[in-house]
Amino acid sequence: MTCCTPSNPLGPGAAATDTCKRVNYTLGMLMGVDDFVQDQLYAGSRRRELARELLGYGTVHGLAVVIEADGDKGQRVRVTPGMAWLPSGTPVCVEGEQCANLNDWLLANGATVDAGLSGSPASFSAYLVLSHLQCLTDQVPIPGEPCRSDDELMAPSRIADSFRLDLRTLPPAQREEDALRDFVEWLLGTELVATSPALDEAGFVAALRTAAQDWLNPSSPPLSPPWLAPADYLEGSIPAGADEALFRTALRLWVTELRPLWMARPDCSCNATPIPPLDDAVLLARLELALVATADGWQLSDAVADPVTVDESRRPVLLTLRMLQELLLRWRDDRDGEPGNSVLAETSFGLPSSPGSSLEYARADHTHGSPTLPALGGDLSGTLDNVLIDSLQGVPLAAPAPITEGQVLTFSAGQWQPRPLPAAPPPAPLPDLAGDLTGPVTNNRLAALQGVPLNAPNPAADQILRFVNGNWVAVDLPAPGPAPAPTGQFVGRGSAEDFQIVAAGEVRVTLSNGQGQAQMVPAAGGYGDLRSLTPRVNKRQPTQVLIPLRAAVQNAAELPNYIVKLTPIWQESTQFGFAPYLLEQVKAEGKRIDFTVLLLAAEQIVEGEFQLAFQVEVSRFADRSSP
Repeated sequence: MTCCTPSNPLGPGAAATDTCKRVNYTLGMLMGVDDFVQDQLYAGSRRRELARELLGYGTVHGLAVVIEADGDKGQRVRVTPGMAWLPSGTPVCVEGEQCANLNDWLLANGATVDAGLSGSPASFSAYLVLSHLQCLTDQVPIPGEPCRSDDELMAPSRIADSFRLDLRTLPPAQREEDALRDFVEWLLGTELVATSPALDEAGFVAALRTAAQDWLNPSSPPLSPPWLAPADYLEGSIPAGADEALFRTALRLWVTELRPLWMARPDCSCNATPIPPLDDAVLLARLELALVATADGWQLSDAVADPVTVDESRRPVLLTLRMLQELLLRWRDDRDGEPGNSVLAETSFGLPSSPGSSLEYARADHTHGSPTLPALGGDLSGTLDNVLIDSLQGVPLAAPAPITEGQVLTFSAGQWQPRPLPAAPPPAPLPDLAGDLTGPVTNNRLAALQGVPLNAPNPAADQILRFVNGNWVAVDLPAPGPAPAPTGQFVGRGSAEDFQIVAAGEVRVTLSNGQGQAQMVPAAGGYGDLRSLTPRVNKRQPTQVLIPLRAAVQNAAELPNYIVKLTPIWQESTQFGFAPYLLEQVKAEGKRIDFTVLLLAAEQIVEGEFQLAFQVEVSRFADRSSP
């Protein structure tokens, strides 16, 4: 989306020769077009440099991304008016709302969508990106030689700033944005604490360089491409013992060593490599699209409640200085009344309070004092450093020194006193067992099973317990009878759980002017009630015919390993060669299976009538590889 269609779009610095030079106006000097271009280039470069180096880049205001219904056309993406600064320092303004229908975009970019599909069901990631565009406009007549064409008589007199909104398969590289976020997260990731000995500046600098060693050491650059996932710029966490004084050191290293590694444009020299046009853009959002294949191509899925998901987590934003000022002032207000970070500890009672003399915030050396220790009472007596227990919940304790080991506290004469532990009485004899068990505990016998008498004193090998005449008795195992016939519709090899042929049949396809019909042989359906649904010719690939098939299979998901055998049939009416393929996997659900056969013909199936036939056999087997 853009507001103009320029005949010669210009990017920042497209006509640049040397951004470090400006015109030295001298009396009598003849000036040409190149002098004015050079003067504009120098002034524009300095302005972009100021924005790029000091302000950064990102969305300044507006440019909200909204997904909404577009009538019968499905979903559309709408971008509200707003402004952003690009990594090159170029401002871009979107004056009016911009809309794009997503289904139309998917149909117009079929090859791009096919290359970027992932997952099942199909999903596609598109990145909404804003970039700058310049348009040559306002044609005026120019002098020149006679006998020129109309195009040579006019030339544009103005360059208009414009914008471009794209849906891309890859986002622009925003290494500086991701590195800045990672650096701040690393710097604020651990609570500032004091250690002994305190962490000095040299140790802190060494820890910071170690965290960024993959970037500072050119022999081992990070492998994670920024357009796939944000790279890890700083590893680990801030070392223990760092304090606020070392934050100034961290910011100095960010400016002098780290930021030059990750800037969108590596330095400010006149020979610096320009930002690639695709990367001189601002990411607005990532759109995750749930898709479904149709006869015309990929479209948004109607089976999903929200087929479009908007992710703006990696979108860079640029706050105004006034906003930062207000945040800082409000943060300072919230700190009112915060205590000092090294108040002197009080370890004994009876100390007076002291306001302290430190000039640090909240007087870091003040003390609050401590109360005088009250006298102990109740069950306790003495002082805190020599406590005595005189009673237990108000009952006097008369046990200052136990006489012998093994004594216990015994309540006697209104107080707890030490006494020897009395001997335990002998245990009572256990009664004999009753019910299903008889006899004493140490020599019992099972006489019944849940009240039914058990009469099997002398069992023989391989005998079983059988209920006969009100008793469980030991009898011989009866001879096995014939195995029951297997049930269900399948042809098996070995046991029913090893291998089964669940469906088979012959499919005849008739195609007439791109429309298809399928017929089963026999007409009532093949083995396993194999049936063919309506075939469909791929309009984008007229050599491809898609034939959905369905068969009835009991407990379809019990044996998940399905094999489909496809055999083409050559008939006298066959006009050209073709090959059948299984498209994706067999889907098993409930009492049926569904799969699709792709017929790849040697010629395009567009006009005329064609007949194709093939045989189908579907089998399944159990996976015996795992225990």
